[in-house]
Amino acid sequence: MASVTLEEPLQVEVGPKKDFPKVIQEGFVKVSEPDEEVRIAVPSDMNMDGVFEDFWLLGTDKRLLVFSSNHKKDVKLTHEIPLSDVQETKIKNYIGNGILEVVTIDKAIELLRFSRTALYKNGIIEVPQAIDRLREQSGQVFEKKSEKLSQKQGGRCPKCGNIIPFWTDSCPHCLEKRTMLLRLFGYLKPYWYMVIISFTISLLTIGLDLASTYLTKPLTDLVFAPTDSVAAANHAHRFQLLNIFVLFLIGMQVTRTGFGTLRTYMMSWLGNKVILDLRMSAYEYLQRLSLSFYDKKETGRLMSRITYDTGNLQNFIVNGIQDFLIDALMILGMCVVLFVTNLDTDTVNGHRNHIFR
Repeated sequence: MASVTLEEPLQVEVGPKKDFPKVIQEGFVKVSEPDEEVRIAVPSDMNMDGVFEDFWLLGTDKRLLVFSSNHKKDVKLTHEIPLSDVQETKIKNYIGNGILEVVTIDKAIELLRFSRTALYKNGIIEVPQAIDRLREQSGQVFEKKSEKLSQKQGGRCPKCGNIIPFWTDSCPHCLEKRTMLLRLFGYLKPYWYMVIISFTISLLTIGLDLASTYLTKPLTDLVFAPTDSVAAANHAHRFQLLNIFVLFLIGMQVTRTGFGTLRTYMMSWLGNKVILDLRMSAYEYLQRLSLSFYDKKETGRLMSRITYDTGNLQNFIVNGIQDFLIDALMILGMCVVLFVTNLDTDTVNGHRNHIFR
């Protein structure tokens, strides 16, 4: 009966291990210790200055190594950190790129800079958890991260499994859309009277637009191409009707312009009030957060949330919904005008056919 030996236990994969080029293999062999095996291998596409260049992070049971391959021409060891010195590994996200940072007892070391494409395509997003597994297998005792945080850093929501965008801590697929919309509309509640007046003016503007469109039919039938031969011969009457139609259309256009100017002013006033309330709410919430929150978040991203995201929310709350309703009502009104016009045309044609019979 064959015996089973435990001298070479099966190695369990701890993280991403890409096939690295020959020049990196040669560089690793030069600095490796006996029986030292690569357990983690991920490439990066940028150097620490943000210039595109090939870098490789190799992790073994003893240490972390970073090699610069200089576009696969030669190899240079840029970082070497004993695994026992590692206290924490984290990814810091920036605009268009990020940094893999290792925290030791006395300092923080930036190991890799990478693009957004390399973060997910090359498996760099999985490196912090892989290094923690290496530390655990080597016998280190440390506080493990929660499963929820681990999956968040892994890029997926623990509830639905979808990818979480790097710019947020919340899964957009799990948000309750109805509750969020009701919460946003709450910012309009103090100014409900302005919303009603603005919407009423919008309805009047829609009515004027549809009326001017509908007037093209009687203008054509009575002035430009009368169907009645007697009316067609009366040029003075047709010219008088033309003057009336032109003055009426000019009056409607002037009225519509006035309504539009008033609505623009009211919407600007309402938008400034809403964005003030949004930013005040955001500032008040930020002031209640702990210092550890600001230690983990980039200042530029927080400023972007306050400046630009609140502006986008204000545009959606004030203009987005109302413009959607106005456009929907305009389409509905145009369909009604087309139906009524077509009905009148069919009635006239039917009456004419009846006469000629």
